[in-house]
Amino acid sequence: MEYNIPFGKANQMGRCLLIVGNLRQNLSSEAFLSKICSVALTCFDNIVVFGADIPPNHPNIKHIFFGNTHDKNLYSISKLRNAAREASLQFKAALTLLYKGHFPNVTNVLFLTPQPLGIIIARIQYGRVSLYSGGFPFFPKNRFVLDSLAMMMVKYLPSLLVDKILVESKGDNSFYHAGEFESKCIHCSQYVDTRIFNKQSPIESREFDIAFFGGLWKKKGIDRLVIALRELLVENHKLKVLIVGDGPLRAEVESLSREFVNVTTMGWVTRREVPILLNRTKFTILPSDYEGLPNIVLESLSCGTPVIANPVGGIVDIISDGNNGYLMKGNNPDQIKSAINRAIMEPAIQQLSRSAIQTILGKFDFESACSRFASAIATDDNSVTIVSRNQHQN
Repeated sequence: MEYNIPFGKANQMGRCLLIVGNLRQNLSSEAFLSKICSVALTCFDNIVVFGADIPPNHPNIKHIFFGNTHDKNLYSISKLRNAAREASLQFKAALTLLYKGHFPNVTNVLFLTPQPLGIIIARIQYGRVSLYSGGFPFFPKNRFVLDSLAMMMVKYLPSLLVDKILVESKGDNSFYHAGEFESKCIHCSQYVDTRIFNKQSPIESREFDIAFFGGLWKKKGIDRLVIALRELLVENHKLKVLIVGDGPLRAEVESLSREFVNVTTMGWVTRREVPILLNRTKFTILPSDYEGLPNIVLESLSCGTPVIANPVGGIVDIISDGNNGYLMKGNNPDQIKSAINRAIMEPAIQQLSRSAIQTILGKFDFESACSRFASAIATDDNSVTIVSRNQHQN
């Protein structure tokens, strides 16, 4: 989906933001990049995006492609193999930044994923570097050496190297245990475009009872969701389910749809289709192991669609149990099943839908996000002026 993005200032010699984004193309992260660019153009003259995701088409945005295009076979079930691939990709990205990353007038660098070597090179080249925390992984500590190394590379080292850490919520900030990097953390949640994501159909007459949107990976809890849904569909023949996404566990999802006619599956859909599907859905579900503040949560609420979610990351700061959705007790199959049963038995679903919309208004709109972003990247010697979207509209 293309967002309406304000024109940056025409001065091509003005302040420039370098965004180092996702190194693997993904529709969800691409939508997030569009939001970042939209907000950044209100306080930077130009933007250079380095990464695999395609930024919006805008005269003041330059894209340097690096990384892998979307490939459903890219992720292996082997965590060690995935780690090796990730390390190789980040090493190549760092070298590319070193030899080709000399962009004029860059005053700030923003990393959207933790890349320790790339951050070191960006600090040498430009000095001022920030990290958008997003949904950092959860480490279960069941393999001390591997998990400790992953924690060091994904959390501690990047956090130590950057000047500022932009966190999406207080819940996301809790990742930094005991507040060891608390002084660097700045609240900078994103927005949802309410012109696109809004309520278009009555909640009680929507087709699907439950919908999942996201990558079909274990970290998203899709394997446990499939188990829970299989039991629920045996017990409740009227339950209608929608699963949207792709990934290594697609075979399990497709097996569920073949077994039950009430299950509809889709691969990746365009961003333009998401609000349409949300308006066909009564509840969105996120049984993830970890999250930041997911786009789909904000977009669901904006469409008046309550959310059922595992209380991780920034989810705990936006979903109020029994008010605009439901928080699970955990994300094993029994806990997922219990939360879904509680939701579909809710007699006051219209009130939940109204509360969902109210959650978004005034807190997660475009102007609020611009103000937070400008405050987060401003420094004493480098002030930021916000250009409003109303003044510079495409």
